[in-house]
Amino acid sequence: MKKKSALLSGGGAAFGALAMSVFAAMPLSAERGDAVEFFLKPGAPEGDGSMSAPFGSFAAAQTAVRKAVADPSLKAGAVSVTLLDGKYFINKEIRFAKEDSGTAAHPVKWRAKTRGGVRLTGGIPVPKLKKLTPDDPAWARIPEESRAKVGVADLKAAGISDYGVVQANGFGGPYMELVWDGKLQTLARWPNDGFTGIASVEIIPPGPDGKKIPAKKFVYADDRPSRWVDEPAPYGNGFFCYNWAAARVAFKSIDPATKTIEQQGRGSSYGYSKIGFWFGYNLLCELDSPGEYYIDRSAGRLYYWPTTNRNDPEAALTTTCNLFMLNSVSNVSFSGLVFENCRGTAFSARGGEGVQIVACTFRNVGSRAVTIDRAPKSRVAGCDISYCGAGGVTMAGGDMKTLSRSGMAVENCHIHHYALLELTYAPAVRLYGCGIAVRHCTIHDGPHTAVLFGGREHDISWNEIHSVCLDAGEMGAVYCGRDWTLCGNRIDANYFHDIYNPRNQRNRAIMLDDGAAGITMTSNRFVRVAEAISLSAIGNVIENNLFQSNFPPISAWQKWENHDDYTNPRYTHKQLLDILAALPVHKEPWKSRYPYLGMIDDAIKTGVMRDPATRTAIRRNIAFDGATNLVQFMYAKYAYTPETWLVENNTENDRTPPKGFAPLPPCSAIGVQNTPERATWPIDHPVTIKCSNLVYRRKQ
Repeated sequence: MKKKSALLSGGGAAFGALAMSVFAAMPLSAERGDAVEFFLKPGAPEGDGSMSAPFGSFAAAQTAVRKAVADPSLKAGAVSVTLLDGKYFINKEIRFAKEDSGTAAHPVKWRAKTRGGVRLTGGIPVPKLKKLTPDDPAWARIPEESRAKVGVADLKAAGISDYGVVQANGFGGPYMELVWDGKLQTLARWPNDGFTGIASVEIIPPGPDGKKIPAKKFVYADDRPSRWVDEPAPYGNGFFCYNWAAARVAFKSIDPATKTIEQQGRGSSYGYSKIGFWFGYNLLCELDSPGEYYIDRSAGRLYYWPTTNRNDPEAALTTTCNLFMLNSVSNVSFSGLVFENCRGTAFSARGGEGVQIVACTFRNVGSRAVTIDRAPKSRVAGCDISYCGAGGVTMAGGDMKTLSRSGMAVENCHIHHYALLELTYAPAVRLYGCGIAVRHCTIHDGPHTAVLFGGREHDISWNEIHSVCLDAGEMGAVYCGRDWTLCGNRIDANYFHDIYNPRNQRNRAIMLDDGAAGITMTSNRFVRVAEAISLSAIGNVIENNLFQSNFPPISAWQKWENHDDYTNPRYTHKQLLDILAALPVHKEPWKSRYPYLGMIDDAIKTGVMRDPATRTAIRRNIAFDGATNLVQFMYAKYAYTPETWLVENNTENDRTPPKGFAPLPPCSAIGVQNTPERATWPIDHPVTIKCSNLVYRRKQ
């Protein structure tokens, strides 16, 4: 489905199309006002940087830019490098240092001549696939029904020797992967889709300190893994113990007689449990469906069942780890470029200021698309990000202690099919620090959370998020946790929809876990979400939101009504107390800006009931077509009391808005927008439905 707008009711039954325009051929070069423009065609004969004789290397272009920026006679305006259209192999990461910075008078621009026309790739062409024959050393290991479909390529004979290690001692990559038809393919696995189970787990007595020792063995539930005994390097990935924590595990041994698998080195941090679910991968004997491949990393041979009946000329094997790395670079922008087919992180920047990544495409990335660390006033805008082994964008900046805002942003980006390998805690966007914005993004198709944040005064607004938390349970599309001091964070004017309960585990649109406090949530839509918001009774605001088909709209717990709650480690995690104690909450700017923190501190130290001003407020919301009550208080001990919760002026089971309810922004204004900074338009983001159970039924 293309980018659409929904009715103000949030029902989603009627849609209006946005105006569309295609930017694919939009020229980005020769912008008026540039002080000087150089041209670059990587791999070409080294020229003088003119259009007719472009530079042939990034190093030559960087040298020219440095001289130009330092020239005192240069007129005001950008110093630009226009990359001529083409596909360029990056065999070693391109590094930018402080000397590559621009200035306020002379910002530096690296841009594609045509948006999307410059492809910076860390992948090399796949040698032509040949028919698999009985004399191939892997013939016997490949399923009989697959042999006529599987092609083989001799990588070693083609001069390709660095395949990487799939996993060692519980850690993954970076390793070679296959790209076909423009997408990362699947390392041969079983089950082909979904997960298998765990029948039982070895019992290990607690250690001398009484702490639980995680198991290193488990009994598999299905007979299928018995086929993997002769596989040289079998692995597992999945939720081996809890529905919210995944791991990749190297298998040391598989015993068909007892149906027992033993891990090699580091495995699941929490061990294993009978509620665990997982899949095996890197298994040649399971190469049994289109899109699956296997690389024999000792013999240097690729085996693949193509998704098409031809050799794809764009097929690639990822070889380069990282593509662009910036260190202390300021006043520089990158626009219209395509970063693709690398094993690690495509673009990373640390330090500096004002790094702009605009209208770029990131795809088929082994780890993360973009990481920006401590580079204030930087942003990722109008980008398309897809098929990442881990997350999309990670940003850290600002000062949490002084509440100095970073001015960083992720905006107008389309992020999907992320966390392909790291199934948990590898979100589409991760924030840490103070004052980072995530706005007007469309995020979908992820196994776990979409936006994960820590820190203060972030702005998460005007985003459309759906079809996430597809595999994990007990999770939120937007998630934070275990911190009373998450003050000043706002989650406003977002459209959350179609977020379900895999395996009968609660998933939420917003999960403020383990006492997270200080977050304000206003003017959001929650449509067909199993549970819209989960939170505690301290310091949060839920105001002017629309809830449709939620079961329940809000779940409430942890209210800290008694002083003993603060000293009970089973109720209050030590991290909550430690973070609060480290802040000067009775001094400025904390005292004036976030007085609730001082009130909590007083309650802890004096032993009196916490001030009602610290209550979580739930007001002016409308809920219908879902659970009977707007708020479900989990267990009797969390039940409503006016001293601990403020719940007022809400409408339940009625489409009539409560008094003072402000109109919500139109859905057409939420999510990715058609602007000159977009990499592509329109976007496509169909709803992925993996399970239909909206209603959670607790086991009695």
